[in-house]
Amino acid sequence: EAGLFTNATPQSPGFNRGIWKKLEEGTRGWAISRNHPIQVYVVPVTNRKQDPMIGKNLVSAPGSHAKILIDTVTNEVQVYLFKSEASKANLSTFITSLAEVQKQSGVILPMPPKPIFTKVWPVELKSARKAKAGVCAIK
Repeated sequence: EAGLFTNATPQSPGFNRGIWKKLEEGTRGWAISRNHPIQVYVVPVTNRKQDPMIGKNLVSAPGSHAKILIDTVTNEVQVYLFKSEASKANLSTFITSLAEVQKQSGVILPMPPKPIFTKVWPVELKSARKAKAGVCAIK
């Protein structure tokens, strides 16, 4: 029987704590500033012959990761594709097409009718950090 893992993909520390964290913070900020949920797909892009082995137990980690964000109210869509490595580049560097993610991953994702593919949405991260702190605070 197949299992389902949600948000459980091995990532190198430099990638996870760097550009990926920047996108996760941005996603929270967009959801807060737009005041409605953002649908998120994360797609690991694997190639067993090229994927890096990470950690002391040498776990195979996807060589790339894609994240697709869908504003289900406006039908705006952002599509990102990252090599799974540390980067200080701007998020806009990683915007790509849905067709490219589908080609590399083999995964076909549902889209809203008439999706509007956009660049990086503006975000005010101070509000996102404050909202996260409030939700995560120990009571």
